[in-house]
Amino acid sequence: MMTQHVNGPRVAITGANSRTGQQLLADLGGDAVALVRRADGVNARTVITDWTTAPAAVAALGRAGAVVHLAGNFGAPNWEDYLAGTVATTRLVADSVTPGTRIVYLSQLGADSFAENWYERAKGMAEDVLAPMNATVFRISAIVGGRENPQPFDFMVRGGDDGAPVPIAGDGSQHFRPIHINDVVHAISLATQPGSPSGVYDLVGPEEHTMQEWVDIAHGGHTRTTRRTDLPPAIDDLLANPVTAGDPTALLAAFPELHLTDWRP
Repeated sequence: MMTQHVNGPRVAITGANSRTGQQLLADLGGDAVALVRRADGVNARTVITDWTTAPAAVAALGRAGAVVHLAGNFGAPNWEDYLAGTVATTRLVADSVTPGTRIVYLSQLGADSFAENWYERAKGMAEDVLAPMNATVFRISAIVGGRENPQPFDFMVRGGDDGAPVPIAGDGSQHFRPIHINDVVHAISLATQPGSPSGVYDLVGPEEHTMQEWVDIAHGGHTRTTRRTDLPPAIDDLLANPVTAGDPTALLAAFPELHLTDWRP
């Protein structure tokens, strides 16, 4: 399925039906090429489905002035799925764009092509693919939206009913700097502009606390927590044992227009 227009939009977005992709599309007024597996709920000027096998997607990537690459696998049950969903799609983008095209990629804190964690390893391999290109890589961790636009991390720290312990990943001692979804979208938009700085930046929030402290803040005082057991192994490891909480110093120096939101769950 493809909807085509004579004067195409400047930005192509892979994984445009993700939470971040949907908000970015709204911020752009839908003026983008959405590259997705299925078109359900995607409101964009141009929509290309089955994008990893569609010739129209390769053509759209070749025409785009900037590509925001959000597609990837999260919580896959095996390594082959991460290779296909994260690494192979990044190679497809890199091979399809014209030289010098701006590429913006959402990676992960701790991304490393030699990491034991499958998710971090795949993200690291994707970063390696983009390293020689005109690419801005944003390493993220916990994305939040507050009570008006809650994201998974919001629900995690606010969970628990009737005084029951709040289910969390890990033992509560791991550190996070949650980044607001509005700041993520703003940073992406800035990075798509011609002449924006290339490189790898920690896209993290202004305030750091442990998971337990974030739960306590959400509930207005010390709150009991319990270890979640329902997460896929790679994602449980990612949240329970984060490599770093990140540091936004380089990010803010590179993108001075970005003002990070103080978030409270």
